Amino acid sequence: MFENTNVYDCSKLNTGIKTIKSGYALSYMFYNCKYLVRVPELPATTLAYNCYEYMFSYCSSLTTIPSNLLPATKLANNCYQYMFYNCTSLTKVPNLPATTLANNCYQYMFYNCTSLTKVPNLPATTLANNCYQYMFQNCTSLTTIPSNLLPATTLARYCYSYMFSSCTSLTTIPSNLLPATLLADYCYARMFQNCTSLTTIPSDLLPATTLGGSCYDHMFSSCASLTTVPELPATTLESFCYQSMFSGCRSLVETPKGWYLPAQTIGTNSCSYMFSNCSKLQKMAVAYSGTITSSHWYSFLSGVSKTGTFYYSNNQTKENIQSIVPSGWTLVQSTGW
Repeated sequence: MFENTNVYDCSKLNTGIKTIKSGYALSYMFYNCKYLVRVPELPATTLAYNCYEYMFSYCSSLTTIPSNLLPATKLANNCYQYMFYNCTSLTKVPNLPATTLANNCYQYMFYNCTSLTKVPNLPATTLANNCYQYMFQNCTSLTTIPSNLLPATTLARYCYSYMFSSCTSLTTIPSNLLPATLLADYCYARMFQNCTSLTTIPSDLLPATTLGGSCYDHMFSSCASLTTVPELPATTLESFCYQSMFSGCRSLVETPKGWYLPAQTIGTNSCSYMFSNCSKLQKMAVAYSGTITSSHWYSFLSGVSKTGTFYYSNNQTKENIQSIVPSGWTLVQSTGW
């Protein structure tokens, strides 16, 4: 409606609408209003699909948003999708009180908001497909994530995928961020990919014991400053679950002391490329009790240090282990180091 206009203050614009009945009702309304600095009231508590999609995208002068702008507690499919996409001056975002989510509801909502330094609480405990996907991707000024930000214990496909990807100033992650013990397919895929300032991960960050297919796929790949990795307690692995999880973590030297991968049952390509191109990696241990096959561990340690030490469990043979470990590494049959 106001696309590409010189409108700068619409704070007194109030539709009074409490219920949005039509999909796409307000989508693109202020798209690319690059001079806009104040937004209108949006009192609706009943939403429709795609209702606010792209509403303030590319509003590059917008710096703050009233905390009570979005009061709805039950969302609709795609309702906030791309809503503040590429608002590069935005430093303050509204509260997001919704506890009942819908597919794609927050997808790309604050993508490339490069001035954003703080994220809102997200109280939902049951998630929907793609709900937080790409939500804060490329928010390059974001340095920390609040404790208890993500309390959800019931996950959905792709729910957190790419959520903080390329947040290049993010340095730490709180230990209680991801409490779920039952995962969904692709739920954490590429969640922190390319967070190049991230240095440590709490050892208890990932307590899940029941995994989903590709659930951790590329989760921390290209985190070039990362020096620690979390424990992974699951004993039954799904297909592609750890694929490329730490690939390209060039500062990683060793995995935690003791048994690192206690897996007993493993799926197709579960660990393929898991530590590929971790060029400084030179010490690790695996407690896998099954048969080592290249199809499950393909390129597991490709591109790591040419020399190192690999500890393996007593129920494995050196011949089995040699198929996944660089030829210059020393193999030690032990319970850890």
